Amino acid sequence: MRIIIIIEVEEKVMNQENTMSRPSGRSVIEFQKFYIPFIWVFVPCFAYAFLRYTVFHNEPWYDLPFYLMNKVLGVTAVMLMAAAYVLGPAANLWPKFKQYLAHRKYLGLGGFMLGSAHGFMSLLLMNPNNYSVFFNATNGRLNWQGSLSMFFGTLALVHLGFLACISFPPVMKIMDGRQWKALQRGGIWALWITFAHIAAFGYKSWFNLEKWYGGMPPFSMIGASSILLLLCLRYALSFYGLRVKARQFTPSTKQRLIEKTV
Repeated sequence: MRIIIIIEVEEKVMNQENTMSRPSGRSVIEFQKFYIPFIWVFVPCFAYAFLRYTVFHNEPWYDLPFYLMNKVLGVTAVMLMAAAYVLGPAANLWPKFKQYLAHRKYLGLGGFMLGSAHGFMSLLLMNPNNYSVFFNATNGRLNWQGSLSMFFGTLALVHLGFLACISFPPVMKIMDGRQWKALQRGGIWALWITFAHIAAFGYKSWFNLEKWYGGMPPFSMIGASSILLLLCLRYALSFYGLRVKARQFTPSTKQRLIEKTV
């Protein structure tokens, strides 16, 4: 009897150690909530940038792993973060989107990490040789375009960093639910600031068809357009959702509900 009890205790300990040593199924699923959307966005962005800059503009291959990747990460980040703000209004209208609501946190945090990487890489690349339009030819200092772009980029990262901090469970537990949701909706302002950052960076090339290499619009224009498109889609879905709710609670509808209840 004693031997049997010892064996059972050892088996329980081994099972606990195995459970602690390997990742749980839930953590793998949660990880997929970011990296699958990331792949779906990153691959087309990389292909577009590669065709436009390396193939049609004949930029050197050594720019591919850092200079070009910096552009791709920046646009991928804004697309993921903007998409996170569309899921809520979409789920209110179509129940099948409710299964994707849990993706919003991972899209936001993942987008912030990609945006931080983009900001760090941009600082390393920031010199007149890489971004001549940002610098004065006389004194080598940032001009108004470069200053505005850097200012809006820094402001957006600080704002998104604050939202990332309040998304951690220990912080969420001590915050009021309504306050937390209101602050998270403030991320929309961060996206508009990001739009200003991108616009200040490349607006001159948007309307210069000579710089549409291979007939492809500038990559900064793609990033800014994606923010406009997705945020306008959010506003449209939110407005339509309010109208649908207003129709559902007309006086006649309320009267029928009262009669059924009685």
